[in-house]
Amino acid sequence: TTNQDITIPAKKFVVVANSWTAPIQIDNFEDGDLEGLTDKTVYLFNTGSDPEGNGTITPDASTTQETRYATGTYISIPIYSAPYTGDATISSMQGFYVVGGTTEGTLHLNYDKLVRPKEEQNIIGGPMHAPARIADTDNEPQVAKFLFRGTRYDDRLIILERPDFTRGYDSGWDGEQWGGNASAPMSY
Repeated sequence: TTNQDITIPAKKFVVVANSWTAPIQIDNFEDGDLEGLTDKTVYLFNTGSDPEGNGTITPDASTTQETRYATGTYISIPIYSAPYTGDATISSMQGFYVVGGTTEGTLHLNYDKLVRPKEEQNIIGGPMHAPARIADTDNEPQVAKFLFRGTRYDDRLIILERPDFTRGYDSGWDGEQWGGNASAPMSY
């Protein structure tokens, strides 16, 4: 396992690959891991590589329906919203995009922090890390999920609400939807 620091040029879209043989837990990212990046979001490309080849993703715990994402589209996953979206991991060998800020930044990939579950990070004999975020059950966001069904593909919109959210773009909580397959419904 090798830790990596990747330089992200200013105002550039950079594709990075998870070179480890284990998935990266997106919600284990912290602000400092995306140093200098104004958008605390990872963007995953949907290849549609499910067994049926139709872009179907199995339902998460909050729904009984399958979501059929159009292949060739991107899924934006803000690092703090990941536990609420159902898309909380970057698979082994999967590429993902990050977006540079106004100046050059650095993406810090630390295997022990990003791959190991949080509950195992501070066990005896394991590396010691400061917690990513202190659990605040009183400040958990309210979640509303909307599913827009098309004839072949679906789109979803997830809205999180918390008293300290602003009316603007809250990096790490808000994500931008990128265009993709023109035959798929898209919410804006």
